[in-house]
Amino acid sequence: MEKHHQDVLERNWSVLCSELDPSLVADHLIQKGFLSLETKDRICAGRSRSEGTSELLSTLFAQKDAFGAFVESLRLPHRHLYEMVICGGENRPINDSEVEVLRTELKGKYESLSRFHPMPWLPHQLPLTNVFTKLQLVSPGSQQDPLLLDRDQQPSLDNLFTPHELSRDPKRILVEGEAGIGKTTLLQMLVSKWNEGNCGEKCGSPCVHSFDLLFNLHAKDFIGCTSIPDVIKSCLLARDSEISTEILEAILQMQSVVLVVDAYDEEYMENHLLNDVIEGRVLKDATVLLSCRPAFLKFRFFDSIFVVHGFDEEHQIEYVERFAHEINLSSNSLLKLQQKMSNELQDLCRNPFILTILCMLCSENSAQLPSTRAGVYKAVHEFFIEKASRKMGRDKEDIKRTVIFPLAKLSFEIYNKEKHLIEEDFDDLSCSPEEACQIGYVSVDETVSSLQNATRCYRFGHRSLQEYLATIHLGKMAAGERLAWLRSKNVYQIDTIIIFLFGQLNDEDLESTAAVIMEDMRFQPLQFSNLPFYSCSQSHLVLHCLNELAERDISDELKSVLAENCPLRIHISRDCSISCIQGVSMICSLIKKEHSVCLTFDLDATKDFVPLMKQLKRCKCISYVQLNYHKDKIKLEDCLRALQVGRALSCVRGLIIGHSDIGKVTPELNIGPHMYSMTLIGCKSLSFSRRFLEAVMGQKSSSFRGLHLTDCCLDHGCFEMLQQILKKFHRYIRYLNILNINNDSSFRVADLLSDIAGLSNLRSLDISLDLLNRQEISNFKSILQKNTLQRLRLIKCTSPKELHDALSHCFPKMSTLRHLSFFFNEVHDSAAFRRMISAIRHLHCLESINIKMTPLNDEILEVLSLVLSELKDIKWVTLVKIGRDHHPSRLQNVFRAIASCKRITSLIFADMHIDDALMPSICEMVESLEDLQDLTLWKNTFSANALEDLSVALERRPNRLNILDIADIEGNRSERVVKLLRKNCRSVIHD
Repeated sequence: MEKHHQDVLERNWSVLCSELDPSLVADHLIQKGFLSLETKDRICAGRSRSEGTSELLSTLFAQKDAFGAFVESLRLPHRHLYEMVICGGENRPINDSEVEVLRTELKGKYESLSRFHPMPWLPHQLPLTNVFTKLQLVSPGSQQDPLLLDRDQQPSLDNLFTPHELSRDPKRILVEGEAGIGKTTLLQMLVSKWNEGNCGEKCGSPCVHSFDLLFNLHAKDFIGCTSIPDVIKSCLLARDSEISTEILEAILQMQSVVLVVDAYDEEYMENHLLNDVIEGRVLKDATVLLSCRPAFLKFRFFDSIFVVHGFDEEHQIEYVERFAHEINLSSNSLLKLQQKMSNELQDLCRNPFILTILCMLCSENSAQLPSTRAGVYKAVHEFFIEKASRKMGRDKEDIKRTVIFPLAKLSFEIYNKEKHLIEEDFDDLSCSPEEACQIGYVSVDETVSSLQNATRCYRFGHRSLQEYLATIHLGKMAAGERLAWLRSKNVYQIDTIIIFLFGQLNDEDLESTAAVIMEDMRFQPLQFSNLPFYSCSQSHLVLHCLNELAERDISDELKSVLAENCPLRIHISRDCSISCIQGVSMICSLIKKEHSVCLTFDLDATKDFVPLMKQLKRCKCISYVQLNYHKDKIKLEDCLRALQVGRALSCVRGLIIGHSDIGKVTPELNIGPHMYSMTLIGCKSLSFSRRFLEAVMGQKSSSFRGLHLTDCCLDHGCFEMLQQILKKFHRYIRYLNILNINNDSSFRVADLLSDIAGLSNLRSLDISLDLLNRQEISNFKSILQKNTLQRLRLIKCTSPKELHDALSHCFPKMSTLRHLSFFFNEVHDSAAFRRMISAIRHLHCLESINIKMTPLNDEILEVLSLVLSELKDIKWVTLVKIGRDHHPSRLQNVFRAIASCKRITSLIFADMHIDDALMPSICEMVESLEDLQDLTLWKNTFSANALEDLSVALERRPNRLNILDIADIEGNRSERVVKLLRKNCRSVIHD
C-alpha cells in the first residue's frame, strides 16, 4: 500500500479498531482478491473486534492497491467510517505558499485552454472568444416538475454561480445539453477565464474568480480512485509534484474550491466517487460544476440547472464568418452555406459541432449539403474515407472493409462496455490504431491520467462520431440481435444512436426497429405535456427521428408502422426546434384515423407556426388544437386564420385557448360556426372571456358538443351568456367543464345547476361547487338521476354533508357512470363521505376511480377496500396524497381488494408515505394483475431493497409493464436496482 494511504489509515487507526466490524467488510475484500478465506476465519474467529481490525489493516498494508478496495468495502456497512477515510481524516494546517504552488501548477496546466480545436482531426485552432453559447436556467426540482425561473432570462457564463430564489449558495451546478451543443467548450472557456486571473469585478458576483482554486476534470478521471486528492494528483499534477496527498486533503477542506467536471454521461457507470461528490457525501462544502447530456442525472441533487441551447442566429453568422476566415473558405461557398443556414439547415446550425462540420464540408466543395443530422454525419464519414483513400493509396471499398467496419464493431463494443479504448483492443482487428488515427475517427488520448496510462489509450474525436460508428455496426447486426440490444437500453440515453438508425436503416430493417423504439417512446408519461419547461430532446425524440425520413420516399409498410406507433398528444413549446414542427407535419400526414391527434402550441415561441397550421386545417386526424401563452393578439389571430377553426372546409373543430396574456386588448376570435368543442383555460381578462362566450353563442346547435371553462374570470354578464348557451344547446352539449371560476359575488356556479339539469344528453361533468341550498341540491340530484353521465369529476367542492348525501342517494341509479373523480375536496363530515364511498359499490360499470388531495381516514379506507373488491370492471385506480397516518393494515386491505380486480391496467399510489413494510402486499397485488400496464409509486418511502423485491415480482409476471414511476423515492438511487426494474418495464421513471 502506498505511503500516503498508510498514513490515512494510521491517523484513523484507533477509530477503525473501535468501530469497524471486520466480518462486514471481509467478503468484499475476498471478492477483490485482497483477503483469503483462511485469513478471514482467523481474523473473525474468537477475537475482539479491535484485534481483528488491527490484523486486517496489517494484512492490507502489505498489499499494493488494497486501499481502494478497503475504502469501497466500508461504503454500505460503515458509512461514517467510509466518509472519514475518503476525506483523509484529520485536518492539517496549510500555509499560503503551498496554496500558491498548487495554483501555479494548475495555471500552467490550463495555459493551452485559451484556444480550441473545432474539429479534433483538423489543424485549425480558434480563440475561445469566438465561441458563443446561450443558456437557460431551470429549477432544481424533480424532473416531474421542472419550472422556468424566468422564461426570458438568458444567463451568461459570468453568473453560473450566482445565487437565485431557489438557492442562496449553489454548490451543485448542472450544465445539460445534447451532443455537440458546446458543453465541453463552455467549461473550457470557464477554466480559461479563471486562469486569466482576477476579473476586477467585471463578472457577476460571485463568479469563477471567486474561487481560490479550480480543478478541471473529466468524469473518467474519477474511475478507480478512492479520494479526490488521488484524482487531482493523478490527473492534474506532474508526477514529481511537490504537492502531497496530505497537502491536497488539507487544501480541499480549508480553501474555496470548484471542481469543473465534463462528460458525466460518458463515464457514469460504477463511478462511485463522482456520484458521492454529486450527492454531497464527499466535498459537500465545495462547489461542483458538471456537464452532461439529458436523461443521465437526477435534478434533485442540483441547486442550479442550466440548459445549453447552442448558437442563436446572430452567433451562427458570426461564428461561420470567423471560421471561414480561418480555413480560407471561398466567398461563394460561404454565401451558399449562409443561404442554407436561414432555410433548410436552420435547425442543425444551432449545434456548434454540426455547424463546424458543415463549414468543413463547404471547404471541400461538397455538391450538396445534407439537411438532416444523420445526413451530416454520413457526409463527414464519406469525407474521412475519401481523405484516407487518397492518403493511404487504397480503394475506398477496401478502406471500408479493412478499417471502417472493424472500427465500427470496436466502437460499438467500447460504447457498450463504457470503457477506455486501449492499444490491446486493436489486437484482433484487421486495422491498427495508427490506421484508425489516419482515418480521422480516433486520436491518442493525452488526457488519461498517469495512473491509468499503463498502456497507450485512444479516444474518438467526439462522442457523437463514436455513436455514428456504433450505429453502422448496429445496422449490420441481425435484426433479432439489434432489437435485443435496443430493448436493453433507455432510448433517451442513446438518443443520438436512435436518430442515426432512422437515417441509416433501409425501410425493411427500419420497420421492426421503429416499432420497438417508438413503442418505448410512446409509453413515456403524458404529464410532460403539461409542463412549462421540459427537455425537447427527450420529449420529442420521436419527432427528431421522423425528421430524418422527411426527404425519403418510404414504403407503405413503413408508413403503416410509423402511423401505428406515433404519439397522439404532442406539445410544441417555445424551446422546440424546426425539426419538431416538421415531425408534427409528418405525423399528421401519416395518421389516417379521424379525430385522434391532439396538438398543443405555445405561442410565446419565436417559431412561425402558420405554415404548419395551414396544413392542419386539411388533416382529418386532428381532434383538437390548443393555443397557449399568447402575448400578441396578432399572432393568435394569424393562427386562428391559418387553421380556419370551425369553418366548413377546415378539419379543426376542437379548440383550446390557454393562459392568454394580451392585457386589455381583445383579439378578433375568427372562429367559424361548426365547432364541436371549445375550451378556455386560465383567462384573467373579462373582455376576452366575453369574446370567447360570444363565439360559443355563434355556433350551430347541431354540431356543438363541449364547453370547458377552467380558472377563468367571469362577471354577471358572462354568467347570463352561459345560461343562454346552456339553454340554446340543451339537446346537444355532452361535455361540460366549469371549474375554479373567479367571479363577483352576485353570481355563483351553483346558480347554473338548474340549466345544467336541462341538458338532456350530458355525458361528462366537471364542476366546482361551494355551499349548496336545498333547491341547488335538488337540481344537482336531477342532473345525476337523468342517468346520462359517464364521467363525473368533483373538484374543489366545499359543500359538506348535503352534497355527499345526494351522491349516496343517486349512485344506485347511475348505471351509465364509468369514471368518478374527487380532487382537492374538503371532507367536513366523514360519516357522510363514508356513506357516499360505500354507495359506489352500486356503480357496477365503473372503470376508473380517482381520489387526489382529499384526506381519507382509516374508516373511509376500510369502506373503500370493501367497495373496490366488488367493482369487477374497474381498470384505473388513482390515490394521491390522501393522508399519511394510515394504519398499515388498512392499506394492505386496499391492495388486497385491488388484487381481486383482474381487469386493472393502471394504478397510481402517489405521496402516500407507503414504506417497505407494505412492499410484500404491493408485490402480491402486482403479480396477480396480469393486465396491469402502468404503476406509479411516486414520492413514497421505499428503500432499494424494497424496490429489488418489486423487481422480483415483476419478473414473475407474464407481461412487462409499460411505465413504472418511482420518482422521488430514496431507493431509486441504486443504479443496480433501476437496471433490474428495467428488465420488466418499458420505461422506468426514477428522476
